[in-house]
Amino acid sequence: MASTTTDTDWTRLWASPDMQALRRDRRAFFAVAWTLFGAGFAALIGVSAFAKQTMGSEIVDGLSVGLVLALAYITIVMVTTFWYVQRARVWDAMAAKAIAGARVTSRAESADV
Repeated sequence: MASTTTDTDWTRLWASPDMQALRRDRRAFFAVAWTLFGAGFAALIGVSAFAKQTMGSEIVDGLSVGLVLALAYITIVMVTTFWYVQRARVWDAMAAKAIAGARVTSRAESADV
């Protein structure tokens, strides 16, 4: 009975242009995402730590600077999350293409032919 399993040539997979494109795209995404995330967090924590009186000052009646910064940070996190989900779908397709290109037939399959 012939084996129907295939193995992945990991050396070929990591060196393939498809995998390199996937890695570049993921690296670019996370550089931007972590910069946004970090800048938003630093702004929220920095203002609350170093300008406490500013956090409590009201922009309009019932709306403080602290509340606006917190809502802005939550918005950054939510937008980044939705953006990640969309990019992850593309990365899944890119990964499948790269893996398919690196598949090799097993020795048992080669012997049966």
